[in-house]
Amino acid sequence: MNQEIAAGLKLPRLDKGWVWLVGAGPGDPGLITVLGLQALIDADYVLYDALVDESLLALSKAEKIYAGKRAGVRSCKQDEISGLLVELAKGGSRVLRYLLPAYPAFSIFAVLGLQKVVPARYLRDGLSWAAPIALLVAAGIALFPPTTLHAEETKSIAAAVKPVTSEKDRIAFYDDGQARFDETGQIQWYGDRIMWILLDQKAFEHALAEPISKVWIVDAATFERYFVVLPGATVIARSGHLVCVRLT
Repeated sequence: MNQEIAAGLKLPRLDKGWVWLVGAGPGDPGLITVLGLQALIDADYVLYDALVDESLLALSKAEKIYAGKRAGVRSCKQDEISGLLVELAKGGSRVLRYLLPAYPAFSIFAVLGLQKVVPARYLRDGLSWAAPIALLVAAGIALFPPTTLHAEETKSIAAAVKPVTSEKDRIAFYDDGQARFDETGQIQWYGDRIMWILLDQKAFEHALAEPISKVWIVDAATFERYFVVLPGATVIARSGHLVCVRLT
């Protein structure tokens, strides 16, 4: 690397007696960081993993030691690798541990030995397309989560609870041993209230005996069994199998 560029960017240098860990990035050799490239050039020793790009390794004049893991051959143990890193650094060398590309699939392929069937270059090309698509799908699910029946039921209850409660109110939730996280998550999102989630009947009965809250969201069977007989229990909303009750 041009020394003027390194100086202009104020990059730290890999000094003697130090060990640096550098990831191989997403697999494309053109996407390695500037600092990682500088370390490759500075290093006296490079301990590299399987599936790292050979064209980048070729840029380094360091002594190269394979420290990867592949199926069907003897692989280095982590304590052996760590011991060698320390030994080389104590000897005054500049040591670089060049790690696997960032895609988890690379590690899986290497360990299972599937790189013998699918060459690394094809893995990189395929994953360069797959990764952005996976990110877009994940973002789409986060922005537009799939609606379930239970989530729809809790949405209307939560909307009804919010106007008749304050931000200081804690709402108790119990669904007869079925504490579905799609329900509780939707209540917290739409209702904008602190939830006290009760996951079993013993916890519910103890909480109701105190009671811990004046606003409850429970399943219909629990409502009929426990709340109908309570004086001053007022139904705020119903939706599907859930009932919202306020105690006076």
